[in-house]
Amino acid sequence: MESLEVDRGGLATYHGPGQWVLFAVDSLECLTGDSRGVRAAVSALLEIGRQVADEMGGKAGGGVEILDGAQLGVWNSRGKLASVGVRIERRVLLHGLALNVSLDMQPFERIN
Repeated sequence: MESLEVDRGGLATYHGPGQWVLFAVDSLECLTGDSRGVRAAVSALLEIGRQVADEMGGKAGGGVEILDGAQLGVWNSRGKLASVGVRIERRVLLHGLALNVSLDMQPFERIN
């Protein structure tokens, strides 16, 4: 497995088969109406993840909710469905949302 360093927050990121990834690249002003709208942009990405999980119905396991703080993401009774990782450069949002659709969790065990 190859690793790639990126200048985005967070300790580790894994993307693999069974995961849908949305990369939103646009100005915060355009995305949220506020050039300082980082929280609004993150909330919007999470809401997209929640809506997609709701649309998936049975696959998502029902009871989809957005949690904040240390548990930031989209969750259901079976675990975390979606994560957000963003970077802001010159008021432009980079990176985005990863939605676990039918993800093999074994590769995550290799993350220290």
